[in-house]
Amino acid sequence: MMTKIVADSSADLLTLGDLPFASVPLTIHAGDRVFVDDEHCDIDGMIAFLRTYKGKTTTSCPNTECWLKAFGDADTVYCVTISSAMSGTYNAAMLAAKEYMELHPERRVHVFDSLSAGPGCTQMVEKVADCVRKGLSFEDTVAAVTAFRDRANLIFSLASVHNFVANGRVSAAVGAIVGILGIRVIGKAGVKGELVIASKSRGDHKAMQNMLSAMMKQGWNGSKVYIHHCMNQSAAEELKAALLEKFPNAEIEIGVLRGLCSYYAEVGGVLVAYEGNLRA
Repeated sequence: MMTKIVADSSADLLTLGDLPFASVPLTIHAGDRVFVDDEHCDIDGMIAFLRTYKGKTTTSCPNTECWLKAFGDADTVYCVTISSAMSGTYNAAMLAAKEYMELHPERRVHVFDSLSAGPGCTQMVEKVADCVRKGLSFEDTVAAVTAFRDRANLIFSLASVHNFVANGRVSAAVGAIVGILGIRVIGKAGVKGELVIASKSRGDHKAMQNMLSAMMKQGWNGSKVYIHHCMNQSAAEELKAALLEKFPNAEIEIGVLRGLCSYYAEVGGVLVAYEGNLRA
């Protein structure tokens, strides 16, 4: 009996250690250029191209065939997707799960809508992996991960929201001021996984201070933190140091955003996922 974990590429993962895992790529389109967010994606090249490209850009989610291929011949599949409020990826995965179980009635698939992105998806995948390694039943795994999702928080700092504005996910009014004189926008994933702009900060240092304050107010108490960034290692390290001052034994993982999340976060973006209070 094989159990497999599958996630779309917004989870910023390509492998999962000892467990069977597959990443299903989203795609970024810029004129004639297509960037598939898989292990072959030249992320630095994509970022450099997009910084000077003046045309329209879009993203597309994987179709049901992509998901079915990723499920393979597993008996049990746990699937984690980017927030359904941000993409049609969850709906495509649900259609694939339905088809897979119709073709194989003895097999089981559960699709988790992460209500998050980037490191928020990463922490959900790792929660699933923890349940699988502990040998939890299918039903108990679904219950545990769903309960965890309600306390899984995502906060972010962005130095540009150009691509969010271009895709209609952030207002043009907000986009017009971000980046001017070092202004960063601070936001979070809302209760339904929607993007919520909370405040503005000037410069990375102030932005990291504000993110730390927001995390403490939201109930972070030293649980594992995932910090993913787009070409902003220094800000990630600064936030990590500040977090360790609060909880010296906290496990804090710094990672690099892959293609899809780099497209939206843009250069300078920092995304942070952690377990805290119920989302509000």
